[in-house]
Amino acid sequence: MELLEERYYNWEYSALAKKKGGKVCIFMADSGEVEVKRGIVSNQELRKLEKQAATDENGITETQTNEKPEITKKLNEYLLGYLTQASHTAITHDYELTQRVLLVMLLNNDRNVGIGQCEQFARVNGEIANEELFASRPHQESEAFTSQALKRAGTSPAESSYSRDFDKIFKKVMKLPIEEVQAAIQATVVSLISLTSQTVTALHRATKPEMSAFWNATDNPAFFDAISSKPLLLSLLESLTDKKTAGEHANSKVKDLRELVRTRASETENWIPAYFSGGKYGNGVGRPLG
Repeated sequence: MELLEERYYNWEYSALAKKKGGKVCIFMADSGEVEVKRGIVSNQELRKLEKQAATDENGITETQTNEKPEITKKLNEYLLGYLTQASHTAITHDYELTQRVLLVMLLNNDRNVGIGQCEQFARVNGEIANEELFASRPHQESEAFTSQALKRAGTSPAESSYSRDFDKIFKKVMKLPIEEVQAAIQATVVSLISLTSQTVTALHRATKPEMSAFWNATDNPAFFDAISSKPLLLSLLESLTDKKTAGEHANSKVKDLRELVRTRASETENWIPAYFSGGKYGNGVGRPLG
């Protein structure tokens, strides 16, 4: 396990099985955000491991032999320059190819990242949401879509076998109907989005989804169980009733206030916590989507 006081950037790391040197890395950003990634190494470490693996039984590496390589670094970069330009041209002239390349890049983008996000989502569902999230119809529909789309693409949300094997995945992806490529792109992006990432909150503000399709006070009571702040409960009660009613319960116990707020919220048609729309309540309570 390795603790790193920096933000995680997926392009700086590669997936690697534990038996081959993969690590568990904990990233702590300046903002306080913590991300745990399993089965990864930095690209710099990976190059060292690959160089070490190239050593033969006598401990002689390719660079230690007397034979000079046929293609020098300078010539290799020259050739790669033209190969890269050929790739750019092919992609800019063929949008369908662009989608296939994008899918390959996404599937090759450290599948363990996706696994980590799934585990994080599962923890919130089990420990905080009391299984509400996974029991919901939107979640089940999304899971079914993701599973089927990735299965058709030849992988699954829990696999990392494609990592770094571009030849293998291009061979599969180039044979897929474009509709299945598009579905797999959607599924892969879903699996890579972390619930603690800025993507979630920024996308929420940009798309402004109707949250009543995902949450309601009757079917999702874990929201109230997660509140331990009396000022917040009083603010919620005031938003559901009026200032006078909230004042009358100023001396109530948190447990009783929580139950009262839950009842009033359930009785109020289409009531949604203001947090879901970027709002907030009084008494200095911040807004997590702000």
